[in-house]
Amino acid sequence: MKRWLAILGALYLLLAAGFNLATPYGEAPDEWAHVDYVKQVAAGRLPHLDLLTRKDRQTGYEAHQPPLYYALCVPVWKAATALGAREAAAAKWVRIISILLGGLGLLAIWGLAGEASGWTDPRVPLLATGFAAFLPMRLAVCAAVTNDPLAELVATLALWVMVTIVRGGVTVRRVLLLGILLGTGLLTKMSLVILFPVAALALLLGSRRREKREAAASRKKRRAPAPRTSEWLTLDGATFARGLAISFGVALAIGGPWLARNYVLYGDPLANRAFTWYFADTRRYEWFREQGVDFFTYLGQLVLPVTFDSFWGAFGHLNRPELFMGALNRDYPPTSWVYPILLMATLAAVAGCVVWYLRARRQATAEGVAVGLVLGLATALVVASFLRFNTVFFQAQGRYLFLALGPISLAMAGGWLQLTPKRWWWYTAAGGGVLMLALALYALFGVVVPGFARA
Repeated sequence: MKRWLAILGALYLLLAAGFNLATPYGEAPDEWAHVDYVKQVAAGRLPHLDLLTRKDRQTGYEAHQPPLYYALCVPVWKAATALGAREAAAAKWVRIISILLGGLGLLAIWGLAGEASGWTDPRVPLLATGFAAFLPMRLAVCAAVTNDPLAELVATLALWVMVTIVRGGVTVRRVLLLGILLGTGLLTKMSLVILFPVAALALLLGSRRREKREAAASRKKRRAPAPRTSEWLTLDGATFARGLAISFGVALAIGGPWLARNYVLYGDPLANRAFTWYFADTRRYEWFREQGVDFFTYLGQLVLPVTFDSFWGAFGHLNRPELFMGALNRDYPPTSWVYPILLMATLAAVAGCVVWYLRARRQATAEGVAVGLVLGLATALVVASFLRFNTVFFQAQGRYLFLALGPISLAMAGGWLQLTPKRWWWYTAAGGGVLMLALALYALFGVVVPGFARA
């Protein structure tokens, strides 16, 4: 297991380094704005959105973000600039922080997939990790200056702890760790606030108390059958309340000052209204509606196709067809020979998940059902938040779904494995990993390198 993880990690680092070298500075989404934030923190300032003048629209629009990722980048930025590196070169050095965070994210996905599947088969977490390691869009994101890799890491670690709570119960150590991760999320990216309701559900399900109860024997018969025992689960309300108070209290102790700062600056702890106001004159869904595009056409022909393409891999600022994989024309989104194949692979995984559910239902345990509820709620909240965002702004970027990449990777791996006999699972896991590696190599050398070379 450790050897295969090391191989996956080494290949990931090589590919991410390749994406770093091949992607010009500023050609990753919002990279200029993220670097501007790093520069301000390096100068000893915390930026904020200027809602009155909006004078920093070109590079200052990430100023509402929490500061943790940027603080991690400052030492590398200062070292690079002290050695004489210009902004573009220094930014490429700072990208190494994102690459390393992405590597830690792979370990978190491995742990989450293993814990969620009960560590019953090593091929499930290995294939899930391989899927994430070689996902082209994730490689591109992890080779950019952006807080997305840290947000994905924190989300996956938090879900791992939640699954551990569901399976092993509520302990002081676990709820303290959960609280630290929830608070770290508040200092990383405000979209991680969705972890709080998921954590509450995990604590609720982890606060169950097992009791053995005997079925009443029939008194009508002279020879009553032997009493039957069954396992019942009841909620331990005190344990739940204590776990909720500790974890949420620790989280607010860590992230609360940032929420208070947002409230003072913007009148909104999450800074959502400030962000919406700051971009009041950018293209929104209303613009499409005014052009005669109804909501379902907007969703079905723009948001969902571009989101699917950019989840797997569409590079740059999503405005150049040649940076979509397998593009055959210059439409938007372009016709492609790659994404239909990936759609079939996705549908196969969905079908496999249905098979997985039907097989597991016969011998489902309370813990297994609870784990499914926690991961399902997390994924549903990420998707719902993404769709809601796109009802305001047209932002069909699949990378926003990476907050749920842990559960998604588990579903893809488990679904593919379920479609083959169990004696073939090593071949399925190896084949899936090799095909994902081939996709990553094609994305790098067949799309990114020539695409940016023509820029």
